[in-house]
Order: sequence, then structure tokens, then C-alpha cells
Amino acid sequence: MKTDDDIWDIIEIKGYNKIDDKAVNAKKLYATELATASNMKYEIIKSSNIDNGTYRQEYLLF
Repeated sequence: MKTDDDIWDIIEIKGYNKIDDKAVNAKKLYATELATASNMKYEIIKSSNIDNGTYRQEYLLF
């Protein structure tokens, strides 16, 4: 999604059982590097943060 300051945010949502997975963390590292090189932000968040409403409000659109 695009923020008000014209930066694209790439947001990946993962279940609690996958958030610490080695493959997920390797992908996070690569995606962060790629996003930064493209003037974007990459963020991975727990699905429970969406479910309980503790993630940043601008992303809770539903």
C-alpha cells in the first residue's frame, strides 16, 4: 500500500507459528534489502496483531 508520504509499504502477515521460521526470516531479510533499494518499506507482522487490533490503525481498513 502507498502511504501519505508516497512510500510503498510491503506488508506480509504471518501466523504466530511461522513468524520465527528460518525460511520466513531469510525471506524477510531479502525482501527488506530489495524494498530499501527501491525506496519502499517491507514489514512482516503477526496475524494476531491484526486480529486483536494492536497493529497500526492506518492498516486496519476493514
